[in-house]
Amino acid sequence: MSTFSVDDRYDCSVPTLHATVTNADYLQVKFPAIGFRDVVVVAADPTQVQTRRTVSAPLPGFARRVLGETQTVTQVEDWTATPERAEGTFTAHATGTPIRITGTMLIEPAVDGPDQANGLPASNEASAARGADATGGAHGAGCVLRIRGDVVAKVPLIGGKIADLVAAEAGKTLAREYAFTQRWLADHP
Repeated sequence: MSTFSVDDRYDCSVPTLHATVTNADYLQVKFPAIGFRDVVVVAADPTQVQTRRTVSAPLPGFARRVLGETQTVTQVEDWTATPERAEGTFTAHATGTPIRITGTMLIEPAVDGPDQANGLPASNEASAARGADATGGAHGAGCVLRIRGDVVAKVPLIGGKIADLVAAEAGKTLAREYAFTQRWLADHP
């Protein structure tokens, strides 16, 4: 199993970010903008998001033999929200592959100083550059989206290496999603 995580700061309220990431129009535009195709938004409301899309990633030969050149990924997110926080879980599965991604999402108000919500440090340098300080807090008003994910690849001998590759790709995808969402929020106040 491999893991990935991000702590991304946004200059908007928790309800605004939650409404954005569960909005069908946003989803329909986001996925092609970050490099996916054949996007289908099956469901999108404040409690559940279901999407399907075609993904292709530059993978080494051994991984391409297991995963193929492209994958059809189905993702389901289940959300609960209050004005103070939104939290959810997600699963993603590429049809016909032994890969499963699961995780959690939390949108909470940004705070200065140490992260009181979960005591976690900023997950990586990219998150720190995106607005989370070294202790996982954020600067000023707004909110923080925290995503934690696990990748399992049930493949004898090379499953760990494939899970590592998929987790790295998930991290790159989340960075593209962050940049897209920042632009979307600026264009859709």
